Amino acid sequence: MSDILGAVALQQAQFQQQLGIALLKQDFAQQEQILQIVDDAGAAAQSGSQSLNSSGTGQIVNILA
Repeated sequence: MSDILGAVALQQAQFQQQLGIALLKQDFAQQEQILQIVDDAGAAAQSGSQSLNSSGTGQIVNILA
């Protein structure tokens, strides 16, 4: 019986580790997307070609719309 409980505990620990890794990868992907949005917004403001929703020169708003 203890062998079964040990195997179940090991399986649970492995699952939790894999879930933690998956969530960390997802978080990194989201951070990369945010950095890309910020970079795009900065490039648009510097070039004057405000392709995003904008309000005045150099003011970019609603970049997630």
